[in-house]
Amino acid sequence: MLTHQNRIHDLECREIIKTICVGKGIDIGSADRPINEECDTLDLNPEYNPTYCCDTVNLKIIPVETYDYISACHILEHIDNTIDTLKEWGRILKTGGKLGIIVPHGEGVDAEDLGDSSRTHRTLFTQKTLQLFLEHVGFKILDIRTIPRPLAYKQNPAIIAICQK
Repeated sequence: MLTHQNRIHDLECREIIKTICVGKGIDIGSADRPINEECDTLDLNPEYNPTYCCDTVNLKIIPVETYDYISACHILEHIDNTIDTLKEWGRILKTGGKLGIIVPHGEGVDAEDLGDSSRTHRTLFTQKTLQLFLEHVGFKILDIRTIPRPLAYKQNPAIIAICQK
């Protein structure tokens, strides 16, 4: 059975995200594998025992400029309102803080399953559209690239973005 713990096709991307994990951080949508042991976690599923069990777009429980970094691996594509979500993530990120995002690449995905075996993807991203969303809400792009994932579902590549508030 595929669990978050054994998703080896994302290890390379997660190693890149780990490079921004300095200071106080939060892993949004961490499930059962947070980016590191020191960070706070946020997930909708209480079974994962997250620091915060809530929706990713309404984080009023978290004070303004709380975190030095945010890790969001394979969560943004599951959210209906990308712009409001990114604005809220920017609100809890300190000025100068970093955001690391991994999403599946949306090009070449068929309409039947939107590139996800669970059929829960709400938004498809390309490198350009992810960049535009991030810049629209005020993030500065430090790095954005496509990473091949030959072991992923349908061998779909990932897009990784590192940006700064």
